[in-house]
Amino acid sequence: MSKYKLNTIKLTAVSFLILSLALLFQLFINNSNHKSFVEKSKIENLALQNQLDVILVKYDSITALYDANANTKLFDPETIPLTASVDAEESKEISFLKNEIADDKKSIEILNKKLFQNTNKLNSLLIGDKKSKIKPAAHLNAINVKAKGVKIISDLYAPSFSKNMQQIRVCFTLEANEFIPQGEKNIYIQVVNPKNQIISANNLSVKNEGTLLKYSEEVTAFFNQNDTDVCTYVNMEKSKVVRGKYLVNIYSNFKKIGTTTLEYN
Repeated sequence: MSKYKLNTIKLTAVSFLILSLALLFQLFINNSNHKSFVEKSKIENLALQNQLDVILVKYDSITALYDANANTKLFDPETIPLTASVDAEESKEISFLKNEIADDKKSIEILNKKLFQNTNKLNSLLIGDKKSKIKPAAHLNAINVKAKGVKIISDLYAPSFSKNMQQIRVCFTLEANEFIPQGEKNIYIQVVNPKNQIISANNLSVKNEGTLLKYSEEVTAFFNQNDTDVCTYVNMEKSKVVRGKYLVNIYSNFKKIGTTTLEYN
């Protein structure tokens, strides 16, 4: 074998060895990269799986809340569905809004409690005021007041006057009232003729603290807190007997407690 062929074989062997080493080195690099890629892929797949699990849990929770509130109009911020991808800024805003809603709920509860208390207090005051208003008055009241003109059969009256009414018969009932003490009550009868003149044959009057009451007749009745019937007669004055409507007033302690009218034709 010639020297030239031997050198060629050596060169070929060295080249083949270098190529083999280069291929082995590249294979080693590729194998290392592949292992690194596989490990990284496993980690990323695990992270994605965790994110998916969280999303599924949230979805199940939201679905349950929606089903629970399907038949109600009540607003609950927890029932708002959340998207899977929420950045930090949105997450911060959501947290802030939830806190605001929670504070508003507390404020509403406080206001509702205050409203309930004030409403009960107002109702109590209104009921008390109503009771005070319907409390029976502690003064006499004359009901069923009736008046009728009558004549006196007597020789004391002149024939011309005897044609006119000579007295007025006044009857009434002192209404029952448990708030008025029992005892004798002075009742004053006042008759006013159509000319606005007070009939007072004996010029009767009573005065109290500067107030003057002119009346036609006085009657004393015993009041026992039950309905008490009273009747009396008022003597007429000849000069004041005229045709027309007469007004009959009933007084007790300077307070008018009843009235009626009498038509004389």
